[in-house]
Amino acid sequence: MSRLKARNTFFIVAQRIVLLLIIGYISFGALLYGKQRSMIYHPTPEISLSDYQSIHIKNDGISIKVWNIHSDKKRAVIFFGGNADAVECYIPIFDKLLPNHSVYFVNYRGYGGTGGEPSEQALFSDAIAVYDVVKQHSPHISVIGRSLGTGVASFLASKKQVKHLILITPFDSILNIAQDMFPFYPMSILLKDKFSSIEWAANIKANVFMMVADQDHTVPPKHARRLAASFKPEQVTVQWWHDAGHVNISHQQGFYEAIKQFLTSTKVEGSKPLSPES
Repeated sequence: MSRLKARNTFFIVAQRIVLLLIIGYISFGALLYGKQRSMIYHPTPEISLSDYQSIHIKNDGISIKVWNIHSDKKRAVIFFGGNADAVECYIPIFDKLLPNHSVYFVNYRGYGGTGGEPSEQALFSDAIAVYDVVKQHSPHISVIGRSLGTGVASFLASKKQVKHLILITPFDSILNIAQDMFPFYPMSILLKDKFSSIEWAANIKANVFMMVADQDHTVPPKHARRLAASFKPEQVTVQWWHDAGHVNISHQQGFYEAIKQFLTSTKVEGSKPLSPES
């Protein structure tokens, strides 16, 4: 009887443990689903800059705040920042870097004075709206995206005519990153905003320059390799920044000069195609 009682106790305990694991799995999955956008987007507050001008572009009833420098120039660059970027911080840098380009810095929905809430489809729709306004003034448009912005930039370049596409710390898709982070969950079902740049690559005609940090722990370099492989070899140039991370890549010597060089010549010294072994 004691053995039977012990066996029954074991099964009861085991069932309770399994039940707790199931409850924990479902609860954490529900938390992931409910909080995912707060994990992806980190809106920044509105910043006032007396030395620079901003414009507001209407789209779907939302006013998109866009900073603009050198508005009289015919060659234009549209800049999309990372998920926690205050794009205003880049304005003084590009003011000196690209005196012959009109540069537009886009605040995503919920960021820096733009209304609404961020989502993949909202950011894509706004990117198209900004492009259409810029196109009225500038026949030659290039696009720069950093981190999350590489997904927006890639989508835009797949839909519109873009001369140069610069992707800083890019990824193949947020879905693939999320699946690596949470391998026990079906992220293709749970994730609302997938930002699958790799799916749009075939429709991108622009010259592409990818800037990859080899010590990037936010977007592991394998995701950049996958994206690079989806372009035609002659279309994409990749520059590795050794001992650089996701954030401090832009602090590396020659970083901004490489951007300027690519926008003016599409050939960047020290750059090379990205090999699977890199």
